Amino acid sequence: MIKFLKHVLEVLSKTVGRQKLDTLIFFITGKCNSRCKNCFYWQRLNQTIDFSFGEIEKMIKTMPEFSNLLISGGEPFLRDDLPDIIGLFKKYSQIRNISIPTNALLPDKIFEMTRKILEKNADLEKIYLNISLDGFAARHDEIRGVPGNFQKVILLIDKLQELRKKHKNFFVQINTVIYRRNHNSILSLANYLLENVEIDGQFFEISRGDLKNNEEKKILARDLKNFYNKIMSVHERYLSKQLSRFTGNKIKKMRFTQIYLGSLIYTYRSQYLNYTENRNWPCLCQAGQSIAVLEHDGELKACELRKSIANIKDFNFNFREFLNSSRLRKEVAQIKKDKCFCTHVCFLMTSAFHSWKPFFITIPSLYWKYKLFRKIL
Repeated sequence: MIKFLKHVLEVLSKTVGRQKLDTLIFFITGKCNSRCKNCFYWQRLNQTIDFSFGEIEKMIKTMPEFSNLLISGGEPFLRDDLPDIIGLFKKYSQIRNISIPTNALLPDKIFEMTRKILEKNADLEKIYLNISLDGFAARHDEIRGVPGNFQKVILLIDKLQELRKKHKNFFVQINTVIYRRNHNSILSLANYLLENVEIDGQFFEISRGDLKNNEEKKILARDLKNFYNKIMSVHERYLSKQLSRFTGNKIKKMRFTQIYLGSLIYTYRSQYLNYTENRNWPCLCQAGQSIAVLEHDGELKACELRKSIANIKDFNFNFREFLNSSRLRKEVAQIKKDKCFCTHVCFLMTSAFHSWKPFFITIPSLYWKYKLFRKIL
């Protein structure tokens, strides 16, 4: 009983009720060597100059402690100083988890930089490398606009096996964007990867923001519902892989299982209902509170999908001043009025984990309903 109560207090201290910054999305570069048709950031790519290492260091020194650093871009591995920048976040902000996306177009460079990141950050809890893959070879290369991209994804995954075996805090995952061009084939892709490629998970998100062609975002509700119901069996098999590396006790293992599957069900249900019925989330959005966005040239946002509030230069590179600013308070108040609920998984899940009802009631209950009825929608 004492161990259980300690675990509950630990969970409470890390999640529910913490309104201070917990997650930062940092667009580390605006440079990209891909030409993705499903990119929501396409109007900003290769347009402005990235901040220098010195300017980034100046910003990071003023940041509070927070747990989760979500790198974004651009292609992060185009910055040769990526490992050093991560080191700054660990030194000054005491981060515990890092997530880095990549298009895999530079497999040798990505492998070497990832190796450096892992060797320098063995004490971090989790380091995720999220590789973009939106279809089989012909489809993925078409979507990404780069011939041979699919083969480079597979090559990179093969190279990374050495690091997966050596570093227990390292996880290789696939991120797949769902949209009109690929939604009928990604279930087959998921099953193929599960059987033939050594990764730790594959995750799916509805295309968001303004694309070059917004017609590509249109998916029939019945197709989306069918996919979400069927993909859970794939997630369960990945869960078994995760549990094979799990070091916690039985209570933590059970809680991890509930959160892992329950969070996915919560995400997919919320995305589906928002996408098909414009349904609000079951909780308030934490954009600008527990999660915030810093872009490669200093633009500051509460959410990726909203307009810039300011630039870090306005605060002389002092991030704490931004967090305490009237501009951010006004934006948070405006978000509550706008109720601009979306399908963005980062904001959806951060908000759920900082809300009592979703974290303690909705997510666990969705998990048990799925165990009983084997459907989420």
